[in-house]
Amino acid sequence: MFINRTKKWLFSVLAALLLALAGTWHIAHAQPSYNANVCSPGYVERQAFFGDPVCVTPQTKAQAAYDNSQASARIDETAPGGALYGGDTCLPDYVWRLAGPSDHVCVTPEIQKQTAYDNSQADNRLDRRYDYPKWWSDDYRIDWCLNGGTQCGQPAADNYCKRHLWTGARDFAADPNIGSSQPTIISASNEVCNQSFCTGFKYITCYGRIKYDRIFTPPAWQGHRLDVCLHGDSECGKPAADAFCRQQEFQEFDESFYYLVDPVRSDLDTITIGDGKVYDKNKYLLYAFYMIICR
Repeated sequence: MFINRTKKWLFSVLAALLLALAGTWHIAHAQPSYNANVCSPGYVERQAFFGDPVCVTPQTKAQAAYDNSQASARIDETAPGGALYGGDTCLPDYVWRLAGPSDHVCVTPEIQKQTAYDNSQADNRLDRRYDYPKWWSDDYRIDWCLNGGTQCGQPAADNYCKRHLWTGARDFAADPNIGSSQPTIISASNEVCNQSFCTGFKYITCYGRIKYDRIFTPPAWQGHRLDVCLHGDSECGKPAADAFCRQQEFQEFDESFYYLVDPVRSDLDTITIGDGKVYDKNKYLLYAFYMIICR
């Protein structure tokens, strides 16, 4: 017979709260109905070449267009690799821009350096817009409220973005009174709202793609799945996630930014990071983190 540890309070007393954080543990399958990358406010697509998506300032985009217009005039026709020989050798004082691997437009070294910097910042300047966001790709629309009738708008949108590995929601809009034709799902409780007054989102724009060196899925400690509690039956959830982040050997993290709890009982032993105690899966009803994002 399994011993039902009291530490599993989070699946009875705080089940709704954890579901709000977790959404669903099948992250890999949680695809929106449609999404598109967009530049963050203040940035536009550079378009240094066809299909160039890097987001830059409007001034930098204008510079790229000007450099393109001057491309032929900056090639050294007399050099062995110059225009007369079908090549693209730059005149003295010019270098290849290298906005992409094949971008040989000749620019000043300063512009080349700026281009390299803009390329390095591409992810930081990118947002993603999810139109008519759903819980699953072919499932219920996300409800306007994180909890039934409370924490509406921003909290629900932020939770959706974090679940998709973004920092939060920059912009969103309501799609009111859709429940009778397109049921919504309340993130915190997994309850379905199918009444005419139920409201969803027309879109959610997420910002700040989270780098993968901050994401641990599933998190493990000393060869075991990480238990949801810090010590025995106490300090479950964020305290345990925070402790895990602070214990990372090669990164300096202060705390957890977001975490998901696996709603399915662990089929492996777990360890409580606060005291290093290992719990036998054959003796206890164990639950572990599915993902932790640190910061």
